Amino acid sequence: MASKLTPGTTLFKDDIIAAAADNSLIKEEAFEADPKLMAKAFEAIMNAIEDQVSQGARVRITGFGMWELADRAPRTARNPHTGEPVEVPATVKVRFKVGAGFAGLVKQRAAQR
Repeated sequence: MASKLTPGTTLFKDDIIAAAADNSLIKEEAFEADPKLMAKAFEAIMNAIEDQVSQGARVRITGFGMWELADRAPRTARNPHTGEPVEVPATVKVRFKVGAGFAGLVKQRAAQR
């Protein structure tokens, strides 16, 4: 995978797995024995994050970011077509906070554009 991407490019799971395999510290022999090793590792990590966060845990990867649940209070919104008030119930959402290392890298690369 090329290191320079066009701004706005969307990467999907397979693209991330391919990039990780290209930059991996895992020896090539392991990939030859099991070509889907990186995909299995990626799936296991994502499943663990999803499982823990959905149970209310905060998951932090130092330098990258943190996932946590955030409560959204009930509120009154407006129907954009009629202007009538609409009651929106309380919900729970997943919040991601970018880590300092990741934010610094983005800032540095944005300055290079």
